[in-house]
Amino acid sequence: MKIQTLFFCLAVLVVLSGSACKHKHYMPESLPEKQLQWGTGGGFVGKESYYILLENGQVFQHEATMGDSLAEIQSVKRSVAKSMFKAADEAGIQTLDFKHPANMYSFLQYSGKRVVWGDKKFPVAEPVNQLYGKLNMLVNKDKTR
Repeated sequence: MKIQTLFFCLAVLVVLSGSACKHKHYMPESLPEKQLQWGTGGGFVGKESYYILLENGQVFQHEATMGDSLAEIQSVKRSVAKSMFKAADEAGIQTLDFKHPANMYSFLQYSGKRVVWGDKKFPVAEPVNQLYGKLNMLVNKDKTR
C-alpha cells in the first residue's frame, strides 16, 4: 500500500512540475504587446509583408497576399527568442529615431517603436542591420528544408 501511495504521489508531482514549465501559447488575435516585427514593404502596391517574434518563441507571418490575417508559421527555442530581444535592446531600437524609406523599404519594430530604411543615402546602423539579418535567418531556415 505504501508503494502505491508513493507511486501516486510521484506521478502527481511529475504532472504538476511538467505543467509549471509550459509557456503561454498565443493566438493571432491576442498577441502580447512585447514583440519584434520585421519585414519589407513598398513597391507598386505598397503592401507590407512581415514576421512577428514573441518572447516565448512563436513566430507569425503576415503576407501582403494573405490580406490582414496572421498565421503562426513556426516556433524557435525560447532562449533564441530571448537573445533576439536582447539584441534589439542592445541595438537601441526603442530609442532610435530612424525613418528613411525608399520605394522599397525594410523595417524593424520593437514594442511599438519602428525603424525604417531603404534610402541608400541613409544606411541603417550596423547593429540594426545585423539583427534584421539574424531574424530573417530564423524564418528562412525552414524554407531551405
